[in-house]
Amino acid sequence: SSRNKFMAPTRILRIDFLDIKDEDIREAADSIRSGGLVIIPTETVYGVAVNMLHQKAVERLYAIKQRPKDKPFSIAIDKKERVEEFARDIPIAAYKLMSKFWPGPLTLVLKGVEQPSVGLRIPDDEIALRIIEQTKAPILLPSANLFGKPAPVNFETAIQDLNGRVDLAIDAGPVKLGIESSIVDVRVEPLQITRVGAISREDILKAAQNKSILFICTGNSCRSVIAEALLKNMLLEQKRDDVEVTSAGLMILGNRRIARRQDSFIQARPRCLRPHCAGSYPGDDQEIRPYPGYGEGTRGRNIKNRSRGKK
Repeated sequence: SSRNKFMAPTRILRIDFLDIKDEDIREAADSIRSGGLVIIPTETVYGVAVNMLHQKAVERLYAIKQRPKDKPFSIAIDKKERVEEFARDIPIAAYKLMSKFWPGPLTLVLKGVEQPSVGLRIPDDEIALRIIEQTKAPILLPSANLFGKPAPVNFETAIQDLNGRVDLAIDAGPVKLGIESSIVDVRVEPLQITRVGAISREDILKAAQNKSILFICTGNSCRSVIAEALLKNMLLEQKRDDVEVTSAGLMILGNRRIARRQDSFIQARPRCLRPHCAGSYPGDDQEIRPYPGYGEGTRGRNIKNRSRGKK
C-alpha cells in the first residue's frame, strides 16, 4: 500500500513527561543518528526529527512532506551556543530575540554558514531537548503532517498519516501550546515576521527593539552591581521599560553575595536589585565597551551623564 511504500510499520514509544526514561531517549537518538525518521513532541506541535547529515533520510523527509528541494527545513538545536555552527553575521536583534524567547516557540531565519539562509529554533520541551542533545548531529524538525494538512497538536493526529512512513514515534500526549512557532527573518533590516504563531507580532517587535545593557566587572559583587542599581533607578524614575539592565562578572567563585558596603547602598534603593547573587558573564550577545574609572562617584556620574537626553 502507499502507506507502507517507504518503510515497515512504525514502532511507537509511550513516554510520560513525569517519568522520562534514559533508554527511550537513547533509542530515539540512535534511530535519528543512523538515518531514521522519528516523530517527537515539542511544545508547539509534533515534529519529524531527521539527521541533517544523512542524505537518504533527508530525501525521505522531503518525499513524505512533498516539499520542494529549494525550501530547506529548519534546524532544532539544544542550546544557544550552537547558533554560530550554522549561522553567520548574526545581528543584535537576533540575540535579543534568542534571549527573550529561547527555548520557546520562535524560529529565527539567519544567514547560513554554508547556504543563503538557515532557520533555527530551540524547543521548550524536555523530551525534544534530550533527544537533540543525545543525537549529537544537526536535526531537521518540521511538523509531523503531510502537505496541505494542519500541524498535529496530539500524537493521534501525528501518527494517523505517518504510520508506516517513519521508523519510530514517541507518544507523549497532547502538546503544551498547540500552535506553531512564530517565524522571524532577521537577515533583513528591519526584520520581517513571516509567520505569526505562538508569539505575537507585538511581543516580537518589542523584544527586538528593546535595548540591553550589561555591566561587567571582575566579581559582580561591587562595581557592576552599583552601576546596574544606578541605571535601573534612573529608568524607573523616567518610567521607561524599553531597557533591560543586568550585571555580571568575568571571574565568579560560586554564588558570591554582594559586598557589605554596596549592599547598604542598594538597600536605600529597594526597587533595583535585592537580593543579589553574583552571576557570570553569559557570552557575546551584547556589545562590550570598556568603561574607564573605578570610583563609585565617578562611575555614577558618568552613567548619569551618558543617559541624559536619551529618551
